[in-house]
Amino acid sequence: MRFLNKYKFLFSLLMVLFIVFGINFNISGILFLLFVFWLGLLTTWLFTRSIFKDIGNGKMAKKVIKKLDIENLLIKIIREMDFQYFGVNVEYDYIRNCIEEGCDTICRCGKIKDIEISVDRIKVIEYLMEKIISCLKRNNVVCKEITEYCIERILKNYNLGNRDIYYVDCGGGYYGEEIYGVFLDIYEELVKDICLVLKNEPIDSIKFILEKEYGYLTEVVKNSNNCCIEEVNIKDLVVSNTDHYVKLDKNTIDSYKNYKLPIGIYVKGYNKYRIIDGYHRYQANINKEICKIIVIE
Repeated sequence: MRFLNKYKFLFSLLMVLFIVFGINFNISGILFLLFVFWLGLLTTWLFTRSIFKDIGNGKMAKKVIKKLDIENLLIKIIREMDFQYFGVNVEYDYIRNCIEEGCDTICRCGKIKDIEISVDRIKVIEYLMEKIISCLKRNNVVCKEITEYCIERILKNYNLGNRDIYYVDCGGGYYGEEIYGVFLDIYEELVKDICLVLKNEPIDSIKFILEKEYGYLTEVVKNSNNCCIEEVNIKDLVVSNTDHYVKLDKNTIDSYKNYKLPIGIYVKGYNKYRIIDGYHRYQANINKEICKIIVIE
């Protein structure tokens, strides 16, 4: 313990004195008990003093945070995330009436009107992933790669490119109205889904995200009891629906060029891996020799 290390010289001295005096003066049983009682009081006082000092210095903060509900923690983080310059661009008109408002050489009467926003869905998801995973690691929440994959798929399925799920906060400043930030409006439902995959077994999380995206589970997925990540040769992956494959969106494919998570969900059969989900990610990585996939069994 930290306080024992700090006061080890004092304790060593006391023990030496106790042994010396015990040998030379034949300490009676009552005196021995009194000494032990006094030593216990001293130990308790030093321990208590050490703990309260740590609390005062903020060294106990991590222990307190760990006891907090991770759902509320994620809600707080996402609620306070400002997406302006991190995937959301804001445009607006600025109306001034300096003469009527009596502004001097500096305009202080400007009003924001007709706000329009544009959303880069990929950048929004990257920003959210960075903050969410950072929060989980900071609070020692185990987040395996399959779980991280599921969280990313949840974000993909929430249509974060929809402008209607953001709100622009603006208000007065010293030089007229200004934009305070752009914030997400759907964070509570989003966090509930994330917390669900954190609690679930990996295979249950895989089933959850697939049903969330497609509305149902295929028989192969429904009957699966396990999943794992494997590194395989891209030539061992088989496209099972060529009609869908030839209709893939090029922009979506391009967005997966630098994808670092497993590129999709597959089922193994006859030394090949048949694609269940992840056609665009497969095509984006077609020129790589080795890739990571999630295999369900």
